[in-house]
Amino acid sequence: MFNFVKTNNNNMKKQISILILICLTLSVLVKAQDNKANGRKKLELNDYKGAIVDFTMAILSNPTDGKSFEGRGFAETKLQNYKDAIDDFTKAIEINPQNESLYLQRASAKHDLKDYKGAINDFTKAIEINPYNGFAYYGRGLIKNILQDYRGAIEDFIKAIQINPRDGLAYSARGQAKGNLKDYKGAIDDFREAIEINPTKGNLYCNMGLAKIGLGQKEAGCLDLSRAGELGYSEAFEYSKKYCK
Repeated sequence: MFNFVKTNNNNMKKQISILILICLTLSVLVKAQDNKANGRKKLELNDYKGAIVDFTMAILSNPTDGKSFEGRGFAETKLQNYKDAIDDFTKAIEINPQNESLYLQRASAKHDLKDYKGAINDFTKAIEINPYNGFAYYGRGLIKNILQDYRGAIEDFIKAIQINPRDGLAYSARGQAKGNLKDYKGAIDDFREAIEINPTKGNLYCNMGLAKIGLGQKEAGCLDLSRAGELGYSEAFEYSKKYCK
């Protein structure tokens, strides 16, 4: 007859405790996933307050889930709670420091709070992570335009266009920067490129018309202002009254 080794009761209790802990942990994580999924659905329905509640519950269940912080931050931006959004994006970045999208979203929130230096830093970090992200260059260029660093802005828009040659917004923004430097010919060329990509945007015709007037081509410029008005860009009529009498 064999003398079987008796089960150690203490070891068995430890194993049972570990098993219970694993089950509880899995239950909490499943609940966190459910809350996060509900939060995403509410984002799709534009129920941003409801989404914040769900993402908060998910975070309470799993405070290391960067996606829940990101989702709540996005909802906060939609409610214009930019400071809270920045706090959430910062937490998400601490969890996922190589996620370029988080820096872009935080940069946008900082822009809305007029923290332009902070926004530039975040766009720059996103570019460091992914040098082929054209939107990051475009966003940083927009901030430089605001800060009247027009030459720096143009450099960023050039990069954005190199990455995406069909980026009409980048052509338009570069045209504005060139216009601010009184490079009206260069501005006209950029607005023309933007119009080829987005031919129904009245603001592009308006800007091109103003650049032509700046270059001394009043008749052609006024025609562009008229076209802008026809496309529904009402501000063009005010410019026409001012420059096309």
